Amino acid sequence: MPHTSSPTKRLSTLALTAFLALATGAAHGQMNSAMNPLQRMGQPSVHKTASLDFIRSAYRADQFEIQLSRLALHQSSNPDIQAFAKRTLSQQVALDQNVYSARQQLGIHSHKHLTLRDTRQLNRIRKLSGTAFDKDYLHTLLRAFRKDKKTYSYQIQTTTNPTIMPILQQGLEFYTNRLAALDKPALAQHISGK
Repeated sequence: MPHTSSPTKRLSTLALTAFLALATGAAHGQMNSAMNPLQRMGQPSVHKTASLDFIRSAYRADQFEIQLSRLALHQSSNPDIQAFAKRTLSQQVALDQNVYSARQQLGIHSHKHLTLRDTRQLNRIRKLSGTAFDKDYLHTLLRAFRKDKKTYSYQIQTTTNPTIMPILQQGLEFYTNRLAALDKPALAQHISGK
């Protein structure tokens, strides 16, 4: 006759297993927190990881927007759009230099590669001319700047990393000012789907 266990015995075994699992997990947590700082150095902190991710994506976004404005300087025949691109480019290069410095301080050594999506978008815009180019350039920047402003705003509220706080403040001011410039009538008339 097969051996069967009583429900009470099964419940006791289950309780003992749960207790051991909790005790082992707690001991592991105490050991992990008891590590000296040199042992934990290889483990990135949450705020440093978030800062690294932000700086990487901000740098890529800057590169895309810089190339887009350089393209506008050469391809647009509208003086208002050329003036906007020139001012955007000079301010964005200044922001980009600070982002680059933060990359170095945080030990990020990635290249200036654009995402595949950004490369395709630049290639598509590069083929346009006249008012089609102007509208696409401004509309693309409008979308990018809105996204970047939202990202910088969020990062200001959540970051604890003092290395990137000045960059966040500079970036938020830059995107706020550039979005206000896009609202001026000379440029707003060229933006479709605003």
